[in-house]
Amino acid sequence: MSALERLVGRSDEAEGAKWEGDGSETTVERLARAYREEGIERTAKRAIEKGALQRLRDANPELYWRIAPAFHRHVYTRDVDAYDASPDPFKIERVDPARITRSSVREYHAWEGKVRLFGAVEDGDWDRPRPDHRGIEAAPNPSWGEDMLFENKGTYRMFEQRFVHGADWEEIDLIQQRLEEASEGIESWQGCSSPEEIREQCRFLDELYEEFRTDGFSSQRELHERDRQRYEGFLDRMGQEVLVDVGRTGELLHVAGDHRLSMAKLLDLDEVPVAFLVRHAGWMEYRDRLYENGTVPNHPDLRDLQ
Repeated sequence: MSALERLVGRSDEAEGAKWEGDGSETTVERLARAYREEGIERTAKRAIEKGALQRLRDANPELYWRIAPAFHRHVYTRDVDAYDASPDPFKIERVDPARITRSSVREYHAWEGKVRLFGAVEDGDWDRPRPDHRGIEAAPNPSWGEDMLFENKGTYRMFEQRFVHGADWEEIDLIQQRLEEASEGIESWQGCSSPEEIREQCRFLDELYEEFRTDGFSSQRELHERDRQRYEGFLDRMGQEVLVDVGRTGELLHVAGDHRLSMAKLLDLDEVPVAFLVRHAGWMEYRDRLYENGTVPNHPDLRDLQ
């Protein structure tokens, strides 16, 4: 293996597929593509991340997990850094699940590219529900309606049928549909491509729900403390948290982590760990004013100012 290949290295990060490609590119072609898409500075930083940092993760996971958060915080410029009251883009706060009622309509599939969105800031009307909003037009489930209520999502309704009303998994319409697809060899729900894989996933969800019911929720960082040998990288772990956007008024808008948030709501838990992706520019300006005035209301994304 060449020095350049060793520099690029192997990745389990959420963005790894973009760098690793489909196997049809050489390392040089992969780097050239990254340069065209991301520019020289980001490409160089990603090469460091994929090389030295990932090798450190494999050789010394404990040291990696001390270094990786600081690396990602200080090496990559984030939109929030342009503000006086810049929050840690990777902070995790405990939030009452009942506080998260709507899904973000920032764009269709708002979770795509999520590991690049920690610390992002966007202006515009993406946080306001509108019938002609691009996210509404492309909404995969019309029953979500203009307000994109989280509890109208298919995952929440499926879990409600199972865990509240006691339905067998295979009595639930969504599971029946996925089983039919899997029997035809179509990969669908949670990457399952066979009926048995879907049934195994259902058994796993039963176990997960019971675990949450008895033990409550832990953040991915807390789970790492219990199992330092797991090979997920820092950004990959962050991407597995319940993720929200923050609207101009401070509304927390769900982006990812459907399973965890649905279970937390159905279990009526007091809090769930949450990480933040895109903040509205108006919210960041409000944070700055609070930072200058010194009077800070109670809000999960304002605790760092108190």
